[in-house]
Amino acid sequence: MQKRKLKLLTIGVLALMAINLGLISFIILGPKLAAAKYKRQGVSKNIENRDKGARFLIQELDLSKEQQQAFRSLFQDHRKLRDSLDIAIRKNKALLVQSSIDPEVNSVDQDSLIEVIAQAHMLQERAMVDHFTKMKGICTQDQVERLSAVIERSHANQERRKNKERL
Repeated sequence: MQKRKLKLLTIGVLALMAINLGLISFIILGPKLAAAKYKRQGVSKNIENRDKGARFLIQELDLSKEQQQAFRSLFQDHRKLRDSLDIAIRKNKALLVQSSIDPEVNSVDQDSLIEVIAQAHMLQERAMVDHFTKMKGICTQDQVERLSAVIERSHANQERRKNKERL
């Protein structure tokens, strides 16, 4: 009787250890696997950071619940468009690199790829401007002023980073 209880207790402890190890590995590897999935799809952003900007703006602008819902919808639409453009740019850049190796590809084909890439970059810029314009439509005047300040700070920070990279 004692041996049977000891066996059951040992099996129970081992089962609990296996469950704990599974949960720990899921917690540790889960975000990495999700980030790898995004990377395979051509989206290189870390999954934890994908909504960081949205959370920051919601907090910075102090959006109401209704505004948050409208903003999240705008943000998701914008992110889908941005991600699809990122994927298109990466694929066309890869084709451009491949075309420089392929002796059968002429400069006209390469120029076409460069134009497609430039067009996608232009669409990204247009999407960003449209996104902020739509955001202003759901904000109060005070929030629009705060949004403008955030955009100006962001632009200034980007310029500083670009200047630092040039050095």
